[in-house]
Parts: sequence; C-alpha cells; structure tokens
Amino acid sequence: MTGETQPPAATPPDPEPTTADSGGGGLATPFHPIAAFLLGWIAQILMGQQAKALWSLVPIMVGMCCCCLPGLIFSVLFQIDAYKCAEAIQNGEQVGIHEYKFELAFKVGKLLHKEAVFLG
Repeated sequence: MTGETQPPAATPPDPEPTTADSGGGGLATPFHPIAAFLLGWIAQILMGQQAKALWSLVPIMVGMCCCCLPGLIFSVLFQIDAYKCAEAIQNGEQVGIHEYKFELAFKVGKLLHKEAVFLG
C-alpha cells in the first residue's frame, strides 16, 4: 500500500441555478433589438416566443380586416414589445417566453394569450 493513492471521488456537477422563471415555460433567446423591431412577430418566433407571436397575429389580422389602421397600430405595439424584449435580453435580463415588456402590447395580448406576463 505504499505509493498507492485512490483517485478522488467524482463530485456530481453543480445543478443549474434555479431562477424565477418570468413567463413560465422557458426563456427567450438573444436577438438584436433593431432587427427585432423591424421583424416584429417574426423576431418573437426567432427568440422562442412562438405562442406570444401567434397570439399577437390575431388582433393584427382582425384590425387589418376592419379598416387597416387598427391592424397597423397593433403591429407597431408588438414591434415595440419585440424590441424591448430583445433589448432586455441583450442587457443580461432573463425574459420568459410568455413575457411582455411593453404594457400596451401586454394589455392587448392578455385578451387572448392567457399565459401572458408583464414584467416591464
């Protein structure tokens, strides 16, 4: 037993840190804020906020069918929200997949998107 050493016991990897999941179900992926504004709901899909993007299309399409102006207004609201979400992610914040960062977009989205969360 001279010179024999036992290898150190393997330590289990540290568990991933638990965070308060703002928005439930996961976190959005990073995206450039200007591109997010220009792409609107497409950027939300690319950030991983698919349900939010699809539910935002409903008021946009209904508004476009009514007289076009409400649809354009809703579209701009959701573009601003996509920009604010992408900006928050770029600043190191964790943004949930159902989280809104623009209150007016949240108020419109909450009518249909029941999992919507506003953490402005």
